[in-house]
Amino acid sequence: MVTLDPTSLQIRQADQEGATSRDLDFGTTPLIFHDGTGRVLVGANHKNGTFYAYVLDKVSGGPLWSRATGTSVGMMPAYDPTLGSGGTLFIAANSKIYAVDPATGKDRWTPVSVGTMHGNMAVASSLIFATTGATGVQILDEATGAHLRTLLPANAGAANSGVVVANGAVYWLSGSYVNVWSLPATAATPVPTPTVPSGFADTAFSRIWTRTDSLVASHAASRSWFWGPSPNTKGLNEPYAEGKGGQRLVQYFDKSRMEINNPDADPTSAFYVTNGLLVVEMISGRMQVGDKSYVTRQPSTANVAGDINDTQAPTYKSFQGVANTTLGDHKAPDRTGQFATATITRDSVVGNDATKTRYTGLDFMHFEAGVGHNIPRVFWDYLNQQGPVVENGQVVQAPLSTPWYYASGLPISEPYWATVRVNGTAKDVLIQAFERRVLTYTPTNTDPFRVEMGNVGQHYYDWRYPAGTP
Repeated sequence: MVTLDPTSLQIRQADQEGATSRDLDFGTTPLIFHDGTGRVLVGANHKNGTFYAYVLDKVSGGPLWSRATGTSVGMMPAYDPTLGSGGTLFIAANSKIYAVDPATGKDRWTPVSVGTMHGNMAVASSLIFATTGATGVQILDEATGAHLRTLLPANAGAANSGVVVANGAVYWLSGSYVNVWSLPATAATPVPTPTVPSGFADTAFSRIWTRTDSLVASHAASRSWFWGPSPNTKGLNEPYAEGKGGQRLVQYFDKSRMEINNPDADPTSAFYVTNGLLVVEMISGRMQVGDKSYVTRQPSTANVAGDINDTQAPTYKSFQGVANTTLGDHKAPDRTGQFATATITRDSVVGNDATKTRYTGLDFMHFEAGVGHNIPRVFWDYLNQQGPVVENGQVVQAPLSTPWYYASGLPISEPYWATVRVNGTAKDVLIQAFERRVLTYTPTNTDPFRVEMGNVGQHYYDWRYPAGTP
Protein backbone atom coordinates (compact mmCIF):
# COMPACT_ATOMS: atom_id res chain seq x y z
CA MET A 1 0.00 0.00 0.00
CA VAL A 2 1.53 3.28 -1.14
CA THR A 3 0.44 6.92 -0.83
CA LEU A 4 1.80 9.46 -3.30
CA ASP A 5 2.07 13.22 -3.51
CA PRO A 6 -0.53 14.10 -6.18
CA THR A 7 1.67 16.72 -7.83
CA SER A 8 5.19 15.28 -7.71
CA LEU A 9 4.19 11.58 -7.40
CA GLN A 10 6.82 11.21 -4.69
CA ILE A 11 6.12 8.36 -2.27
CA ARG A 12 4.87 9.64 1.07
CA GLN A 13 4.05 6.36 2.85
CA ALA A 14 4.34 2.66 2.09
CA ASP A 15 3.64 -0.69 3.69
CA GLN A 16 4.41 -4.13 2.28
CA GLU A 17 2.33 -7.15 3.27
CA GLY A 18 2.75 -10.74 2.10
CA ALA A 19 5.78 -12.51 0.66
CA THR A 20 7.95 -10.33 -1.60
CA SER A 21 9.37 -13.29 -3.55
CA ARG A 22 6.04 -14.33 -5.04
CA ASP A 23 3.14 -12.69 -6.88
CA LEU A 24 1.50 -11.65 -3.64
CA ASP A 25 0.84 -7.94 -4.04
CA PHE A 26 -2.46 -6.14 -3.50
CA GLY A 27 -5.08 -7.32 -5.95
CA THR A 28 -7.76 -4.61 -5.83
CA THR A 29 -8.03 -0.86 -6.10
CA PRO A 30 -7.86 0.71 -2.61
CA LEU A 31 -10.97 2.36 -1.19
CA ILE A 32 -11.02 5.35 1.17
CA PHE A 33 -13.71 5.22 3.87
CA HIS A 34 -14.44 6.34 7.45
CA ASP A 35 -15.33 4.75 10.75
CA GLY A 36 -17.53 5.77 13.66
CA THR A 37 -14.68 7.62 15.42
CA GLY A 38 -14.10 9.88 12.42
CA ARG A 39 -10.86 8.29 11.27
CA VAL A 40 -10.17 8.37 7.55
CA LEU A 41 -9.19 4.85 6.49
CA VAL A 42 -8.04 3.10 3.33
CA GLY A 43 -8.16 -0.59 2.53
CA ALA A 44 -7.79 -3.20 -0.20
CA ASN A 45 -7.69 -6.96 -0.78
CA HIS A 46 -4.30 -8.64 -0.95
CA LYS A 47 -3.51 -11.65 -3.11
CA ASN A 48 -2.58 -13.54 0.06
CA GLY A 49 -6.32 -13.73 0.81
CA THR A 50 -6.40 -10.94 3.41
CA PHE A 51 -8.10 -7.55 3.46
CA TYR A 52 -5.92 -4.87 5.09
CA ALA A 53 -7.28 -1.57 6.47
CA TYR A 54 -5.05 1.39 7.37
CA VAL A 55 -5.45 4.81 8.92
CA LEU A 56 -4.89 6.98 5.85
CA ASP A 57 -2.14 9.16 7.31
CA LYS A 58 -0.43 6.24 9.11
CA VAL A 59 0.01 3.72 6.30
CA SER A 60 3.71 3.30 7.03
CA GLY A 61 2.81 2.15 10.55
CA GLY A 62 1.10 -0.95 9.17
CA PRO A 63 -2.54 -2.09 9.07
CA LEU A 64 -5.08 -0.97 11.65
CA TRP A 65 -6.82 -4.30 11.20
CA SER A 66 -6.89 -7.22 8.79
CA ARG A 67 -9.09 -10.21 8.18
CA ALA A 68 -9.00 -13.29 6.01
CA THR A 69 -11.47 -13.04 3.12
CA GLY A 70 -9.97 -15.21 0.42
CA THR A 71 -8.26 -14.06 -2.74
CA SER A 72 -9.74 -11.23 -4.77
CA VAL A 73 -8.22 -9.72 -7.89
CA GLY A 74 -9.86 -6.69 -9.48
CA MET A 75 -13.06 -6.61 -7.40
CA MET A 76 -12.71 -3.44 -5.35
CA PRO A 77 -14.63 -3.00 -2.08
CA ALA A 78 -17.58 -0.63 -1.56
CA TYR A 79 -18.72 1.57 1.32
CA ASP A 80 -22.07 2.91 2.50
CA PRO A 81 -21.61 5.67 5.13
CA THR A 82 -25.30 5.49 6.11
CA LEU A 83 -25.58 1.84 7.19
CA GLY A 84 -24.64 1.27 10.83
CA SER A 85 -22.38 3.25 13.13
CA GLY A 86 -19.55 4.58 10.98
CA GLY A 87 -21.11 3.04 7.89
CA THR A 88 -20.56 -0.44 6.48
CA LEU A 89 -17.70 -1.70 4.33
CA PHE A 90 -18.48 -4.35 1.73
CA ILE A 91 -15.69 -6.70 0.63
CA ALA A 92 -15.99 -9.14 -2.26
CA ALA A 93 -13.61 -12.12 -2.28
CA ASN A 94 -13.63 -15.91 -2.71
CA SER A 95 -17.14 -15.71 -4.28
CA LYS A 96 -18.53 -14.12 -1.11
CA ILE A 97 -19.65 -10.67 -0.02
CA TYR A 98 -18.61 -9.57 3.46
CA ALA A 99 -20.31 -6.69 5.28
CA VAL A 100 -18.01 -5.42 8.04
CA ASP A 101 -17.62 -2.66 10.61
CA PRO A 102 -15.06 -0.28 9.07
CA ALA A 103 -13.45 0.32 12.48
CA THR A 104 -12.72 -3.32 13.29
CA GLY A 105 -13.43 -5.59 10.29
CA LYS A 106 -15.99 -7.53 12.29
CA ASP A 107 -19.01 -8.91 10.43
CA ARG A 108 -22.25 -6.94 10.26
CA TRP A 109 -23.91 -10.08 8.86
CA THR A 110 -22.76 -13.59 7.92
CA PRO A 111 -20.81 -13.59 4.61
CA VAL A 112 -22.99 -14.55 1.64
CA SER A 113 -21.94 -16.69 -1.33
CA VAL A 114 -22.95 -15.16 -4.66
CA GLY A 115 -20.49 -16.67 -7.17
CA THR A 116 -17.40 -15.34 -8.93
CA MET A 117 -17.74 -11.56 -9.17
CA HIS A 118 -16.29 -9.06 -11.64
CA GLY A 119 -15.64 -5.33 -11.91
CA ASN A 120 -17.14 -3.61 -8.90
CA MET A 121 -20.09 -3.60 -6.54
CA ALA A 122 -22.65 -0.81 -6.54
CA VAL A 123 -24.64 0.23 -3.47
CA ALA A 124 -27.87 2.14 -4.04
CA SER A 125 -31.45 2.17 -2.73
CA SER A 126 -30.35 0.02 0.26
CA LEU A 127 -29.33 -2.69 -2.24
CA ILE A 128 -26.04 -4.28 -3.28
CA PHE A 129 -25.52 -4.95 -7.00
CA ALA A 130 -22.76 -7.41 -7.98
CA THR A 131 -22.08 -8.99 -11.36
CA THR A 132 -21.32 -12.68 -11.76
CA GLY A 133 -20.49 -12.64 -15.46
CA ALA A 134 -22.78 -14.57 -17.79
CA THR A 135 -25.02 -15.52 -14.85
CA GLY A 136 -26.23 -11.95 -14.40
CA VAL A 137 -26.42 -9.21 -11.79
CA GLN A 138 -27.05 -10.36 -8.23
CA ILE A 139 -29.10 -8.06 -5.97
CA LEU A 140 -28.82 -8.31 -2.18
CA ASP A 141 -30.39 -6.48 0.74
CA GLU A 142 -27.48 -4.48 2.14
CA ALA A 143 -28.89 -4.57 5.69
CA THR A 144 -29.12 -8.38 5.92
CA GLY A 145 -27.25 -9.89 2.97
CA ALA A 146 -30.40 -11.64 1.79
CA HIS A 147 -30.40 -12.46 -1.93
CA LEU A 148 -33.40 -10.72 -3.49
CA ARG A 149 -33.15 -11.17 -7.23
CA THR A 150 -30.98 -11.95 -10.25
CA LEU A 151 -31.08 -9.69 -13.30
CA LEU A 152 -30.33 -11.83 -16.35
CA PRO A 153 -30.86 -10.06 -19.68
CA ALA A 154 -31.75 -11.93 -22.86
CA ASN A 155 -28.37 -11.11 -24.35
CA ALA A 156 -26.14 -11.94 -21.41
CA GLY A 157 -22.58 -12.84 -22.29
CA ALA A 158 -19.07 -12.86 -20.96
CA ALA A 159 -18.68 -9.82 -18.69
CA ASN A 160 -15.88 -8.40 -16.59
CA SER A 161 -17.51 -5.00 -16.11
CA GLY A 162 -19.18 -3.83 -12.94
CA VAL A 163 -22.55 -2.22 -12.34
CA VAL A 164 -23.35 1.50 -12.44
CA VAL A 165 -26.43 2.90 -10.72
CA ALA A 166 -27.35 6.46 -11.65
CA ASN A 167 -30.48 8.56 -12.10
CA GLY A 168 -32.79 5.75 -11.05
CA ALA A 169 -31.37 3.17 -13.45
CA VAL A 170 -29.02 0.15 -13.33
CA TYR A 171 -26.46 -0.10 -16.15
CA TRP A 172 -24.41 -3.20 -17.00
CA LEU A 173 -22.29 -4.14 -19.99
CA SER A 174 -22.68 -7.86 -20.77
CA GLY A 175 -21.24 -9.45 -23.85
CA SER A 176 -21.84 -6.98 -26.70
CA TYR A 177 -24.83 -5.28 -25.07
CA VAL A 178 -25.38 -2.48 -22.58
CA ASN A 179 -28.35 -3.43 -20.42
CA VAL A 180 -30.48 -0.94 -18.51
CA TRP A 181 -33.08 -1.55 -15.82
CA SER A 182 -35.11 1.11 -13.99
CA LEU A 183 -35.33 1.20 -10.23
CA PRO A 184 -38.66 1.78 -8.46
CA ALA A 185 -39.73 5.41 -8.60
CA THR A 186 -39.41 5.76 -4.83
CA ALA A 187 -35.85 4.45 -4.75
CA ALA A 188 -32.90 6.79 -4.36
CA THR A 189 -29.21 6.44 -3.81
CA PRO A 190 -28.47 6.36 -0.06
CA VAL A 191 -27.50 9.77 1.27
CA PRO A 192 -25.51 10.31 4.48
CA THR A 193 -27.77 11.99 7.00
CA PRO A 194 -26.31 15.50 7.32
CA THR A 195 -25.32 16.51 10.82
CA VAL A 196 -27.00 19.89 11.41
CA PRO A 197 -26.16 21.32 14.85
CA SER A 198 -28.73 23.39 16.63
CA GLY A 199 -28.18 27.06 17.15
CA PHE A 200 -28.40 28.46 13.61
CA ALA A 201 -29.88 31.95 13.59
CA ASP A 202 -31.61 31.50 10.23
CA THR A 203 -32.54 28.57 8.01
CA ALA A 204 -30.49 30.15 5.20
CA PHE A 205 -27.37 30.00 7.42
CA SER A 206 -28.12 26.35 8.14
CA ARG A 207 -28.56 25.61 4.42
CA ILE A 208 -25.22 27.21 3.48
CA TRP A 209 -23.39 25.37 6.27
CA THR A 210 -25.10 22.06 5.52
CA ARG A 211 -24.10 22.18 1.85
CA THR A 212 -20.39 21.75 2.60
CA ASP A 213 -19.70 21.20 6.28
CA SER A 214 -22.45 18.78 7.33
CA LEU A 215 -20.61 16.08 5.40
CA VAL A 216 -17.36 16.95 7.16
CA ALA A 217 -19.11 16.78 10.52
CA SER A 218 -20.59 13.36 9.73
CA HIS A 219 -17.25 12.12 8.30
CA ALA A 220 -18.84 11.53 4.91
CA ALA A 221 -16.37 13.93 3.30
CA SER A 222 -12.64 14.09 3.96
CA ARG A 223 -11.66 17.75 3.73
CA SER A 224 -11.00 20.75 5.94
CA TRP A 225 -13.80 22.98 7.22
CA PHE A 226 -15.32 25.70 5.03
CA TRP A 227 -17.12 27.35 7.96
CA GLY A 228 -16.43 25.31 11.08
CA PRO A 229 -18.03 22.55 13.14
CA SER A 230 -20.97 24.73 14.26
CA PRO A 231 -21.88 28.37 14.92
CA ASN A 232 -19.68 30.07 17.51
CA THR A 233 -22.33 32.61 18.51
CA LYS A 234 -26.04 33.13 18.52
CA GLY A 235 -27.52 35.37 15.85
CA LEU A 236 -26.48 39.01 16.33
CA ASN A 237 -28.06 42.16 14.94
CA GLU A 238 -25.07 44.34 14.11
CA PRO A 239 -25.32 47.97 12.98
CA TYR A 240 -25.33 48.42 9.20
CA ALA A 241 -26.53 51.66 7.64
CA GLU A 242 -28.24 50.09 4.63
CA GLY A 243 -29.73 47.20 6.60
CA LYS A 244 -33.39 46.90 7.50
CA GLY A 245 -33.83 49.19 10.48
CA GLY A 246 -30.14 50.06 10.29
CA GLN A 247 -29.10 46.52 11.25
CA ARG A 248 -28.34 43.15 9.69
CA LEU A 249 -28.45 39.61 11.06
CA VAL A 250 -25.03 37.95 11.37
CA GLN A 251 -23.63 34.81 12.92
CA TYR A 252 -20.00 33.92 13.57
CA PHE A 253 -18.17 30.69 12.72
CA ASP A 254 -14.52 29.66 13.05
CA LYS A 255 -13.73 30.58 9.46
CA SER A 256 -16.05 33.51 8.74
CA ARG A 257 -19.23 35.43 9.52
CA MET A 258 -22.51 34.80 7.71
CA GLU A 259 -24.71 37.83 6.99
CA ILE A 260 -28.17 38.61 5.64
CA ASN A 261 -28.08 42.15 4.32
CA ASN A 262 -31.63 42.20 2.92
CA PRO A 263 -34.07 39.81 4.60
CA ASP A 264 -36.72 40.72 2.01
CA ALA A 265 -34.63 39.39 -0.90
CA ASP A 266 -35.03 35.94 -2.47
CA PRO A 267 -33.58 33.51 0.13
CA THR A 268 -32.67 31.02 -2.61
CA SER A 269 -30.46 33.50 -4.50
CA ALA A 270 -26.72 32.83 -4.53
CA PHE A 271 -25.78 35.89 -2.49
CA TYR A 272 -28.75 36.10 -0.12
CA VAL A 273 -26.23 35.00 2.51
CA THR A 274 -22.86 36.71 2.27
CA ASN A 275 -19.75 36.45 4.39
CA GLY A 276 -18.10 39.68 5.43
CA LEU A 277 -14.94 41.43 4.26
CA LEU A 278 -13.43 40.58 7.62
CA VAL A 279 -9.83 40.30 6.44
CA VAL A 280 -9.95 43.73 4.79
CA GLU A 281 -11.31 45.23 8.00
CA MET A 282 -8.75 43.61 10.30
CA ILE A 283 -5.77 44.55 8.11
CA SER A 284 -6.93 48.14 7.63
CA GLY A 285 -8.23 48.71 11.14
CA ARG A 286 -11.45 50.12 9.66
CA MET A 287 -14.65 48.37 10.79
CA GLN A 288 -17.37 48.55 8.15
CA VAL A 289 -20.82 49.58 9.41
CA GLY A 290 -22.42 50.45 6.05
CA ASP A 291 -21.73 50.28 2.35
CA LYS A 292 -19.53 53.38 2.67
CA SER A 293 -19.44 53.84 6.43
CA TYR A 294 -16.52 52.87 8.69
CA VAL A 295 -15.40 53.12 12.28
CA THR A 296 -11.65 53.67 12.63
CA ARG A 297 -9.94 51.26 14.99
CA GLN A 298 -6.49 49.68 15.22
CA PRO A 299 -5.47 46.84 12.87
CA SER A 300 -5.75 43.38 14.37
CA THR A 301 -2.59 42.06 16.03
CA ALA A 302 -3.88 38.49 16.11
CA ASN A 303 -1.60 35.96 14.45
CA VAL A 304 -2.89 35.16 10.96
CA ALA A 305 -1.88 31.52 11.38
CA GLY A 306 -0.46 29.20 14.01
CA ASP A 307 -0.38 29.34 17.79
CA ILE A 308 -1.93 32.40 19.43
CA ASN A 309 1.13 32.83 21.68
CA ASP A 310 3.68 32.72 18.84
CA THR A 311 5.54 36.05 19.13
CA GLN A 312 7.20 35.74 15.70
CA ALA A 313 4.25 34.90 13.44
CA PRO A 314 2.85 37.60 11.11
CA THR A 315 -0.36 39.31 12.20
CA TYR A 316 -3.10 40.93 10.16
CA LYS A 317 -1.35 44.24 10.80
CA SER A 318 1.79 42.76 9.21
CA PHE A 319 -0.06 42.63 5.86
CA GLN A 320 -1.14 46.29 5.84
CA GLY A 321 1.71 47.37 3.57
CA VAL A 322 1.18 44.58 1.01
CA ALA A 323 -2.61 44.22 0.86
CA ASN A 324 -5.43 46.03 -0.94
CA THR A 325 -7.71 47.60 1.68
CA THR A 326 -9.81 50.73 2.10
CA LEU A 327 -6.53 52.48 2.97
CA GLY A 328 -5.26 51.91 -0.59
CA ASP A 329 -4.11 49.19 -2.99
CA HIS A 330 -0.79 47.35 -3.16
CA LYS A 331 -0.95 45.58 -6.50
CA ALA A 332 1.52 43.17 -8.11
CA PRO A 333 2.28 42.45 -11.78
CA ASP A 334 1.10 39.34 -13.58
CA ARG A 335 3.50 36.57 -12.49
CA THR A 336 1.79 33.61 -14.14
CA GLY A 337 4.26 30.73 -14.42
CA GLN A 338 6.60 32.09 -11.75
CA PHE A 339 6.76 30.74 -8.21
CA ALA A 340 5.50 31.88 -4.81
CA THR A 341 8.74 32.38 -2.86
CA ALA A 342 8.17 35.77 -1.20
CA THR A 343 8.44 35.94 2.60
CA ILE A 344 7.05 38.23 5.28
CA THR A 345 7.87 38.77 8.95
CA ARG A 346 5.84 39.96 11.89
CA ASP A 347 7.39 43.41 11.39
CA SER A 348 6.16 43.50 7.74
CA VAL A 349 9.63 42.95 6.27
CA VAL A 350 9.23 41.37 2.83
CA GLY A 351 11.94 39.15 1.35
CA ASN A 352 12.44 36.18 -0.96
CA ASP A 353 13.48 32.59 -0.32
CA ALA A 354 14.16 30.71 -3.54
CA THR A 355 14.64 27.45 -1.59
CA LYS A 356 10.87 27.31 -1.07
CA THR A 357 10.58 25.97 -4.63
CA ARG A 358 11.34 22.58 -3.09
CA TYR A 359 7.66 22.50 -2.18
CA THR A 360 5.11 21.56 -4.83
CA GLY A 361 2.24 23.60 -6.21
CA LEU A 362 3.85 27.05 -5.95
CA ASP A 363 3.59 28.07 -9.61
CA PHE A 364 1.18 30.94 -10.17
CA MET A 365 -1.92 29.72 -12.00
CA HIS A 366 -4.24 32.73 -11.98
CA PHE A 367 -3.79 36.49 -12.12
CA GLU A 368 -6.81 38.50 -11.00
CA ALA A 369 -6.22 41.62 -13.07
CA GLY A 370 -8.86 43.81 -11.41
CA VAL A 371 -7.19 43.62 -8.02
CA GLY A 372 -3.65 42.97 -9.26
CA HIS A 373 -2.79 39.77 -7.40
CA ASN A 374 -1.62 36.26 -8.31
CA ILE A 375 -2.87 32.93 -6.94
CA PRO A 376 -0.54 29.88 -6.80
CA ARG A 377 -1.61 26.41 -7.86
CA VAL A 378 -2.13 25.06 -4.33
CA PHE A 379 -4.65 27.78 -3.54
CA TRP A 380 -6.24 27.92 -7.00
CA ASP A 381 -6.89 24.16 -6.91
CA TYR A 382 -8.36 24.49 -3.42
CA LEU A 383 -10.69 27.33 -4.42
CA ASN A 384 -11.90 25.40 -7.46
CA GLN A 385 -12.15 21.97 -5.86
CA GLN A 386 -15.17 19.74 -6.41
CA GLY A 387 -16.52 17.15 -4.04
CA PRO A 388 -19.63 15.84 -2.33
CA VAL A 389 -22.08 18.56 -1.24
CA VAL A 390 -25.69 18.50 -0.07
CA GLU A 391 -28.16 20.08 -2.48
CA ASN A 392 -31.93 19.67 -2.15
CA GLY A 393 -31.42 16.94 0.41
CA GLN A 394 -29.21 14.84 -1.87
CA VAL A 395 -25.45 14.37 -1.96
CA VAL A 396 -24.05 15.37 -5.33
CA GLN A 397 -20.63 16.11 -6.79
CA ALA A 398 -20.25 19.84 -7.38
CA PRO A 399 -17.87 22.77 -6.83
CA LEU A 400 -17.61 23.61 -3.14
CA SER A 401 -17.78 27.32 -3.93
CA THR A 402 -19.78 28.84 -6.81
CA PRO A 403 -18.38 31.13 -8.07
CA TRP A 404 -14.89 30.26 -6.86
CA TYR A 405 -14.65 33.53 -4.88
CA TYR A 406 -18.01 33.18 -3.09
CA ALA A 407 -16.43 32.17 0.22
CA SER A 408 -12.96 33.68 -0.10
CA GLY A 409 -13.54 36.89 -2.00
CA LEU A 410 -10.81 38.12 -4.35
CA PRO A 411 -7.12 38.07 -3.38
CA ILE A 412 -5.92 41.25 -1.68
CA SER A 413 -2.27 40.26 -1.25
CA GLU A 414 0.36 38.07 -2.81
CA PRO A 415 1.12 34.78 -1.00
CA TYR A 416 3.95 35.02 1.55
CA TRP A 417 5.96 32.40 3.39
CA ALA A 418 6.40 32.76 7.13
CA THR A 419 7.82 30.65 9.93
CA VAL A 420 4.86 29.87 12.16
CA ARG A 421 4.63 27.76 15.29
CA VAL A 422 1.90 25.12 15.22
CA ASN A 423 1.44 23.30 18.52
CA GLY A 424 4.85 24.65 19.49
CA THR A 425 6.65 23.36 16.39
CA ALA A 426 8.08 25.84 13.88
CA LYS A 427 6.76 25.21 10.37
CA ASP A 428 6.96 26.79 6.93
CA VAL A 429 3.50 28.16 6.11
CA LEU A 430 2.40 29.98 2.95
CA ILE A 431 -0.22 32.64 3.73
CA GLN A 432 -2.41 34.60 1.33
CA ALA A 433 -5.01 37.19 2.29
CA PHE A 434 -8.31 37.35 0.42
CA GLU A 435 -11.15 39.79 1.01
CA ARG A 436 -13.14 37.37 3.15
CA ARG A 437 -10.76 34.57 4.10
CA VAL A 438 -7.11 33.71 4.66
CA LEU A 439 -5.68 30.59 3.02
CA THR A 440 -2.69 28.74 4.44
CA TYR A 441 -0.55 26.02 2.90
CA THR A 442 1.48 23.86 5.30
CA PRO A 443 3.49 21.38 3.19
CA THR A 444 4.26 19.11 6.14
CA ASN A 445 0.60 18.57 6.99
CA THR A 446 -1.15 15.46 5.76
CA ASP A 447 -3.92 15.64 3.19
CA PRO A 448 -6.53 17.03 3.22
CA PHE A 449 -5.13 19.58 5.68
CA ARG A 450 -2.23 20.99 3.71
CA VAL A 451 -4.44 23.86 2.54
CA GLU A 452 -6.86 25.30 5.08
CA MET A 453 -8.89 28.41 5.71
CA GLY A 454 -7.67 30.47 8.64
CA ASN A 455 -9.84 31.11 11.67
CA VAL A 456 -10.87 34.54 10.41
CA GLY A 457 -14.27 34.42 12.10
CA GLN A 458 -12.72 33.80 15.51
CA HIS A 459 -10.07 36.48 15.02
CA TYR A 460 -12.55 39.10 13.84
CA TYR A 461 -15.01 38.47 16.66
CA ASP A 462 -12.22 38.92 19.23
CA TRP A 463 -11.10 42.10 17.43
CA ARG A 464 -14.58 43.58 17.20
CA TYR A 465 -15.68 42.50 20.67
CA PRO A 466 -12.54 42.61 22.85
CA ALA A 467 -14.67 42.35 26.00
CA GLY A 468 -16.00 39.02 24.72
CA THR A 469 -19.64 40.04 24.18
CA PRO A 470 -21.39 42.56 21.90
